[in-house]
Amino acid sequence: MPKQQTENKVVQKTVEVQKPEPKTVTTITHEQEEVLWNVWRSNLQNQIMKDTSLPVVPNGTIFRFSFDVDKYGKISNIQTYSDTKQYTPYAIQHIAPVIRSYQGKHILNFPNGTNRLTTTVKGAWKISSNTKYSTPKDYNDTEIINK
Repeated sequence: MPKQQTENKVVQKTVEVQKPEPKTVTTITHEQEEVLWNVWRSNLQNQIMKDTSLPVVPNGTIFRFSFDVDKYGKISNIQTYSDTKQYTPYAIQHIAPVIRSYQGKHILNFPNGTNRLTTTVKGAWKISSNTKYSTPKDYNDTEIINK
């Protein structure tokens, strides 16, 4: 019996590969403006740190605060504490009065152009032998508004 030769055929297939959708980047139009809350938050954090005079506490002690501010500079819901519970009374006695002293003051003026009526401020710092202040890059809070 004669050997039958089979022909190998190469079949080309076209495979469509879907490219991933590019991430959309928000661009601001001429009718919009970006309000930089990062600068406002950083300035406020730094001022609280500068104005607070704490008694001697061990390095590494962390103090935290939060409060609400409205567009008129009215402060409410102040909370101050330490991650080390025994130092929470220091936060209440030394940090809270500093925050209350800002009531209605220039430092609480919202950034120009904002549409926000209120905002919550949260911050913290660690006691250390060297001082390091906040920068706007430490925050991620911008607001896009229509002009």
